[in-house]
Amino acid sequence: MLRLAVGALALVSLPTLAAADIDVSVDVGVQVSIDSEPPPPPPQPVIVHVETPVTVAINQPASAEPVVYEQVPQPTPRHALTGNLFEAAIGLDAGSFSYDDIGGGQVGIRGDLGIQLGRLRLGVEGSLAKFSGSRDLYDDMGWWNGWEDKSGEIKRTGVTGRFLIGAAPLSTVPLMGAGFYVEAGVGRQMISFDGGGSRTRADVMGGLGIELGGGAQRHGAFDLGVRVLATDSMSRTDATHDLAVLFHIGAIFGT
Repeated sequence: MLRLAVGALALVSLPTLAAADIDVSVDVGVQVSIDSEPPPPPPQPVIVHVETPVTVAINQPASAEPVVYEQVPQPTPRHALTGNLFEAAIGLDAGSFSYDDIGGGQVGIRGDLGIQLGRLRLGVEGSLAKFSGSRDLYDDMGWWNGWEDKSGEIKRTGVTGRFLIGAAPLSTVPLMGAGFYVEAGVGRQMISFDGGGSRTRADVMGGLGIELGGGAQRHGAFDLGVRVLATDSMSRTDATHDLAVLFHIGAIFGT
């Protein structure tokens, strides 16, 4: 019974509610929070470290093989005294002179042209020297009768071979070296006497010395040594040899 009464009341109230004004208030709260941060830094450039070998292709077609340069070409080092090169030398000779029974001294100049092949040098040479000497005079009884002065000049041409038996670079001076050598050769002398007369004779030569030189593509060297020249004696009564001992000092240039 109660349920019926409530239902009838609700039906009666519907028209009234429909005609009534309804005021609806909506309160909406919106809270916006924005955190401000600095913009990210721009990207840094990428640094690439390239080590040799580096492949470089310049004006090459797409099908060409790349050219690889590992390093800048360096000149091949060589020893200052034992390289393969052409050489020229000039020097002074001074020492003894012997011709038959004439003995004295000589002073001259000598030039050389040759080729250096490792430790071996082959060359040709020419020299011009002035000599001055004397010979003893004897009478028919064999008594000494004073002396006779003789002077003139000697022209000599020959071929030589020189071999370095020891050559080492100097640690204190770059591109410098020092070495000992032995040499031998043959030659021909033309002797002209002041006042007239000349003679020609063959000789053999042997010597030793030291070189001190330096340089890379071109070099120069200091040459100091001694030579012994032997020839057959021109005397009809003495079948020995005439000997001349010559000391020399000179300079060598090569390229």
